[in-house]
Amino acid sequence: MKEGEHFKQGDTLLTFDCTVLREKLNYSSAAENASRKKLAIADRLDKLNAISLSEVDQARSTVTMAQAESGVNRAMLQRCTIKAPFSGRVTETKVKRWESVPEGKELLAIYDDSAFELEMIVPSRWMKLD
Repeated sequence: MKEGEHFKQGDTLLTFDCTVLREKLNYSSAAENASRKKLAIADRLDKLNAISLSEVDQARSTVTMAQAESGVNRAMLQRCTIKAPFSGRVTETKVKRWESVPEGKELLAIYDDSAFELEMIVPSRWMKLD
């Protein structure tokens, strides 16, 4: 967004190129799916007493780890779009398009323009007394 531009609550202020993060999520989702299948097989073998409890526990742990990895990647993808927390205006744009920025760098300065009050001192002749 440009300086002085008005936005509404929920509007997209900034977006990042998250192609790599999307692919990481695809990979972790596939790994999670594969680990679930291995756990299903381990559970079936456990019912037949054809697998050790340690191997079943390991399969469960692998599913848990894969779920955590997918969760982290989903959370990171949600950070690819920054939405306006309130309606207002852009005061200052602190980065340029296509610029790489480190985590934690201020990107935009915004303000809520609905709460401003104006106080003026004017000549008394401007007031009309009826």
